Amino acid sequence: YPEYVIHLEPRSEYHHLDPAIVSSDTLGVSIDALKGFFAAAEGAKDMSMQDAARLVLEHTHSHQSSYASYLGSMPARAGEHKVGLANVFVSVPNECRLGDILEAMDEYVGKAAATQPVARMFFWISLLCENPHSSEEQLARDRFSLTQRVIQSVTDTLVVLTPWDNPHALKRAQCWWEMHCAVVSGASFSLVLKTDGKERDVSGGAEVSDAHGAGSTRASSTTEPPFTTTSAPAAPAPSPATASSRRLLLCIPSSQHKSLMEGVAKTMTAVIDALLKIDITNASTAEPETYDAMVKFLKATGGGGSSTLANLNMEVKSNVRSLYFQIMLELAEKHSEQTGQSGAKLLNNLASSLEDLGDYSNALRFYKRVVEIMISQLGERHANTAASLNNLAIAYENNGMFEMGMKTYEKSLAIKLATLGEQHPS
Repeated sequence: YPEYVIHLEPRSEYHHLDPAIVSSDTLGVSIDALKGFFAAAEGAKDMSMQDAARLVLEHTHSHQSSYASYLGSMPARAGEHKVGLANVFVSVPNECRLGDILEAMDEYVGKAAATQPVARMFFWISLLCENPHSSEEQLARDRFSLTQRVIQSVTDTLVVLTPWDNPHALKRAQCWWEMHCAVVSGASFSLVLKTDGKERDVSGGAEVSDAHGAGSTRASSTTEPPFTTTSAPAAPAPSPATASSRRLLLCIPSSQHKSLMEGVAKTMTAVIDALLKIDITNASTAEPETYDAMVKFLKATGGGGSSTLANLNMEVKSNVRSLYFQIMLELAEKHSEQTGQSGAKLLNNLASSLEDLGDYSNALRFYKRVVEIMISQLGERHANTAASLNNLAIAYENNGMFEMGMKTYEKSLAIKLATLGEQHPS
């Protein structure tokens, strides 16, 4: 974790931030400053955020301040901005890998760069922006009020969901508090996706029918709101975010998509199992003191209590559901051209999962592809081909195409009778 060395050059090439900004507790760091700090640390990407925090503590010992404040007090080359008033808040569980956080931030930057120069993005991340030398009592006292103040001042709040099937963030009471602060400040849920080298932002949109009959929200494309920044050269800082422009972004880093695919390939209920784990009571069990303090703070500030958090729980689950949907749809599209039986199994399970999430139309499309693969690999007179036809018949039925469904059921049954006989249990 290197010092930023300033070489002796004409002073006209350097500028200083306004001291008032340097002392602000809403000071953020650029992604380059974050990467630069850990560049010399061996195996930095694999270390936990807790281990990374120890490095920050050691490095800032002589300054007794946050690393962001330390950087802000240093002279910077003209046009170079390592710190500024934060416009993005990053929720960081201690258990997360530093590499996962950096990956999610990179994907966010790649998406947001279309509307704002990267040099004007400053991230408030507790690792570098909170003073680690404050007393435990002060940190505990300021935990909720500081988070609330920072999130109310930024445009975006980014929540990193790793591992995909049981995110650390959703087992952490502090993270639920951060999401609550974003929602009450007027932030709308959005999803960060990176597929095939392209970053996309989607948010809740059209209604689709749930596999069990209930309505649910399906993600659809949305227009990115602009990032607000100031043009002042010595103090790059955003204007206060308006409620209409604020977003609460959920991100499963793209490196986790392979793991999701492997989970679905193993069992078609993997996604539903993951959704069932999203429960704020898990946070109250894992961090009872923090959870109780959060509920107490909510009541004291007129923000409700556990019922408020229960409503948030439903919103988060619905949006994570949409995120899974988008990732699986992308995976299904990518693997739809596979011709082997292993590809057919994966596609079948992806189609089943999409069906469980209420996307009957796409499930039907991919079930058709599974049948094509099975016929080409095994022929029409095979029990596995009959099973894939049975799944296709159910998909037709779910789409209201009852005549096609009946014909496909009959074709599946004929193959089973021919290959297994009338006395077979199936």
